[in-house]
Amino acid sequence: LAVTTVTHKTLFVKRKNEDDEVSVKDVQGRSLSLQQSSEGDDLRLDLMELPQGSYLLQVGNESVKFLKR
Repeated sequence: LAVTTVTHKTLFVKRKNEDDEVSVKDVQGRSLSLQQSSEGDDLRLDLMELPQGSYLLQVGNESVKFLKR
């Protein structure tokens, strides 16, 4: 899992396996529904609807925290 870019609008992710499940959770552990598009192992998540804050991105069995500003 490699998070390549986080902007205020979009999170770009390079997955190891295109079949891995993807989820984003807030700091309370609630799963969030985000618009996403993918092309092979490359994934783009739309962050426009998220308020500023810390989040957890989980792809397969790996996770990474990110901050939306």
